[in-house]
Amino acid sequence: MKNTFKISTNVVPATATHPGVILHDEMKERKLTQKQMSDSLKVSQPLLSEIINQKRRISIEMSLKLEEILDIPAEVWLNLQKRYDYVTTYHRNQKLLEKLHLSQQRRKSLLEALV
Repeated sequence: MKNTFKISTNVVPATATHPGVILHDEMKERKLTQKQMSDSLKVSQPLLSEIINQKRRISIEMSLKLEEILDIPAEVWLNLQKRYDYVTTYHRNQKLLEKLHLSQQRRKSLLEALV
């Protein structure tokens, strides 16, 4: 008898990493202060601090600036933000979606619409 198993493609992590955490790690690795980074990005220090402290999203404009300064593609920053938004939205609305008795595909579509 052959053992078979199905790998789920709808796995949602228990937690998500905000791209600001990654940005902070990248700055630390490159020995950049928030002041140096905000000056390079031509943004205010409080705005950069809000991103690093997970209080603000990384916008398309910010992702392009980060690409220019850190040489990390804008798509990477945007995908990190999208994944963070998806996972946090999923967990925030999980009970509601379960009550609706929707198919996995329909739940996924609704979650993507919420993000």
